[in-house]
Amino acid sequence: TVYIGIADGVGGWRNQGVDPGEFPRSLMNFCREAAEAEAPPDPKRLLELGYTRMQQGASGGPPGSSTVCLASLDRATGELSIANLGDSGAIILRNGEVVAASSPQQVEFNTPYQLSIELDGTPGIMSPDLAEPYTVKVQDGDLVLLMTDGVLDNLDAAAISSLVAGMPTEEPEEIARAIVQQAQLLSTSEFDSPFALAARAAGYWYPSQGKEDDITVVVARVEGVPGAGGLVARVLATGRDPRTHPPRHFQRKKKKGTRRNRQRK
Repeated sequence: TVYIGIADGVGGWRNQGVDPGEFPRSLMNFCREAAEAEAPPDPKRLLELGYTRMQQGASGGPPGSSTVCLASLDRATGELSIANLGDSGAIILRNGEVVAASSPQQVEFNTPYQLSIELDGTPGIMSPDLAEPYTVKVQDGDLVLLMTDGVLDNLDAAAISSLVAGMPTEEPEEIARAIVQQAQLLSTSEFDSPFALAARAAGYWYPSQGKEDDITVVVARVEGVPGAGGLVARVLATGRDPRTHPPRHFQRKKKKGTRRNRQRK
């Protein structure tokens, strides 16, 4: 089984003197440890194991909170499983077309589901069990995209597929970079962005413009043919906003404050 994932930290923790990047980095590191040690059958179980390991660490886990999206590929069956909690997300592309896409989970507008640990070491009220599962039968050449809401607030699935359709021979690194650059450009542009449309639909005023935020994208291409060798997935690159920290296969980024009652971003 091959695993990839992305986590997006809640920036409002800075107001409490907490580095918002520590929680998602720690969560993804513990998910990686759980994947290597236990090879769980699906990403939702991996998230449960990683979150539990983080809480059981020497320091009880760093305070903070994060959305998270994990995916796992069963090489023998070609079945891709996704677990998404919050407003990061996944898109599966085949020949430039959207095969599947996750939906954001929000308590209310701009308040995503998120895992958290409080300043006193107490886990937040949300658990990995709330992550929404998806299953897709992938094929050779399919692209698996995981991204933070800094992308999805400025590019919807149709815009992403249109962009990627024009890059049929590019490596995942170049595809990731192109998505990041386009999302970054649109975040400061005047247009009816997905975030603006969602805000108005929820009854909030928001101008016709993009939304600036940290931007991270993980792109993986499925390679191989079902059979004796199974399927092989390669995580070749993570593109990101250059204002943020260097990427990893398990990566993170932004958002705004959260306590046990889940504050807005």
